[in-house]
Amino acid sequence: MLEKLADANLFISPIDSDGIWFRRHQLFGEMLLDELRRRNPAAEHTQHRRAARWFDGQGDAEAAFEQALAADDVSLAAELVARNSVSYVSTGRASSVRRWIEMLPVAAVGDLPWFGAAAAQAYVSSGDIERATFWLAVAERGSDDATGPLPDGRASLRSAVAIGRATLGLGGMEQMERDASVGYASEPAGSRWKAFCAFLQGVALHLRGNRIAAVEKLEEAVASSAFELPNIRAWSRAQLAICAMEDEDWAVALDHAERARTEVERSDLQGYASAALVYAVSALACANSLQPAEARRDAMRANRLLLQFNGLTPWMPAEARVLVARTFVRLGEAQQARQVLREASRDLSRVGQAPTLRRWHEEALRAVSAQRQAPSTGPALTAAEIRVIQFLPTHLSFREIAERLHVSRNTVKTQVISAYRKLAVENRTDAVAAARSRALLEDDAAEAM
Repeated sequence: MLEKLADANLFISPIDSDGIWFRRHQLFGEMLLDELRRRNPAAEHTQHRRAARWFDGQGDAEAAFEQALAADDVSLAAELVARNSVSYVSTGRASSVRRWIEMLPVAAVGDLPWFGAAAAQAYVSSGDIERATFWLAVAERGSDDATGPLPDGRASLRSAVAIGRATLGLGGMEQMERDASVGYASEPAGSRWKAFCAFLQGVALHLRGNRIAAVEKLEEAVASSAFELPNIRAWSRAQLAICAMEDEDWAVALDHAERARTEVERSDLQGYASAALVYAVSALACANSLQPAEARRDAMRANRLLLQFNGLTPWMPAEARVLVARTFVRLGEAQQARQVLREASRDLSRVGQAPTLRRWHEEALRAVSAQRQAPSTGPALTAAEIRVIQFLPTHLSFREIAERLHVSRNTVKTQVISAYRKLAVENRTDAVAAARSRALLEDDAAEAM
């Protein structure tokens, strides 16, 4: 029919070579709609509803939602939001979900507990505690005996409420572990929500002092989070990196940190408040690996993202800020570290019982105090100077170092001379000793070259 209309030049034209898709003239479309409204006003909503379900079946949630609104079918629109919220939030499109939620009349969806559960999760990523707690309260008003799966895939309303409470983390680590365990037990094997609950359990266990059990849960979360859940994999790897740091296994920590950071940026999640933890972990791993420029860059990114938190999931900003402070300590920036630790203290007051996290905070405070009392070690070396001095313990000449770094011999010479000046030394042997005393050179640097 469309081909015949196009051949007759009746305001229809094909837009692909296969004759599958057609475009109609805007004025022609308006005329047809006006005719439909004149002949059968009720049919317009029926057609919009059909279009919504068709677009939904084609995987176009945006168009489906618009058609549901045009049909004045708030229940269908709410169902579309709930059903697509997880995949959108997990892949960097949480702002779209929040926009849809705010287009729906609260009076119409405020009595839908399953919608409240989905909406609460959507606002966690932006750090919006006011809206997140409002929608969780809507979910909590649901019947305790409500059964059956929810549109967002959770097994039941009871499971959804427990997961929502654990996500917000406002009741402390012990309560967070209990809520996450309820969700974990309620969700079937293979559920995306089971992987998320395993992550929350792992965090709670770790911060309460049970690192061995935490690692098991975090590894489960990484292994069971499907490809469409990059946020869970990124958070879980970041927490595993912290566990490795506690064991002084910096190679494993760096590997987890790099994978978490890659996951965040590949999935366009770097603007989420929760990405602060990933960047904080990466910053400390880079600082320990003698990558000061990269460490400072990620620490500053984490700090910017931390501004989005407003009392939500207090364990996450507290943990991230302690890691950022430790990074600044390693970089010799005590003033920055002190400022971040003051902010972390505020977060810690809302975390509850988290002995591991409090121990890190106290250790960071002592390190800052010690650094403040230590004599000045002179001007800081640049990233390029730190990179080139890693070769000083070896037998390599400036020309050979230049070949390895893919720069000119004169560049290497200039950087070495500048490093000598900043280290207050005059030869290669003294430079190596001074660099080691300032923790700029790894003990096994010579063997690694």
